[in-house]
Amino acid sequence: MMPDKEYTLCTGLHTMSIRDEVRRELLENSDAAYGEFSRKIIPGSGQLLGVRAPVVKRIAKAVSKGNWREYLDGEDDSLEEKLIRGQVICLAPMDIGERMGLAEEYVSGMDNWAVCDAFCSSLKLGKKDRPLLWDSVLAHHDDGTEFGMRYAAVIMKSYFLDDEHIDRVLSMLSSVRHEGYYLKMGVAWALSECYIKYPGRTDPVLRGGALEKDVLRMAIGKITDSYRVDEDTKEDLRRLRSSLRSP
Repeated sequence: MMPDKEYTLCTGLHTMSIRDEVRRELLENSDAAYGEFSRKIIPGSGQLLGVRAPVVKRIAKAVSKGNWREYLDGEDDSLEEKLIRGQVICLAPMDIGERMGLAEEYVSGMDNWAVCDAFCSSLKLGKKDRPLLWDSVLAHHDDGTEFGMRYAAVIMKSYFLDDEHIDRVLSMLSSVRHEGYYLKMGVAWALSECYIKYPGRTDPVLRGGALEKDVLRMAIGKITDSYRVDEDTKEDLRRLRSSLRSP
């Protein structure tokens, strides 16, 4: 593993760049079988080395403590490098303006659900910075891209299920129209969390007819899979889902 603060590896007359060092670390920790499995569940991943998430996180943490700007200036050749880029944007020491600027660039280049969700889970902002994050949600919730819109849905689920935002969140989730499967799953995931936290406000949305039927089916599936919902409620929602099959 790379040392935390020294990223340039000297080998004879040659100096290894931070990008080369990261790629060496990734290759040394690659697993062909795991890579093949990951390729099946992450469509659009491009080159995938098969490095497990804990190793990717350790490398990203190390990069974020050193010359992270040099790393971000480079090009990503693999899924793992994209994941590292996202985590470095979240972890490296910088002011919130720079972080959100880099985040916007990163979100605009998202091309699969794994990159989207890993970034959303790593973006830990304090309450004072939430208005900038909400602005980012507003910019992407209807930007027309599958993963930009999924990012908005996942961020809403993670940060904005509160009294101040819940009605706006439900309205925005209900308005999503896009054929992307992974966006629909992201919206359903967010709706299920809305239901668990605000059942009284979310139930009318599920029954109101504004949601696409496949999104509604997915959302009900996630709600009924949750241990935080009682069996009577689950059975009622299953009846709602069954009614969607009727002409």
